[in-house]
Amino acid sequence: MTTITIKNGKKLPRTDFESLEELLDWAVDYFQGEVPLSPETIQKTKDAKKELASPDSTFRPAS
Repeated sequence: MTTITIKNGKKLPRTDFESLEELLDWAVDYFQGEVPLSPETIQKTKDAKKELASPDSTFRPAS
């Protein structure tokens, strides 16, 4: 199980995801609709998605 903490205490409309990649896709769409994301945040998301897809990724699903 993964716990995600939003520091400002905002409740998200969705908290159940099948994978980290699904969470990243949803978060980019959701937060771009609310407040524009910085180019740095968008780049970090792209980098994380590349890492997830990498054969030597250090990310492992929780069991």
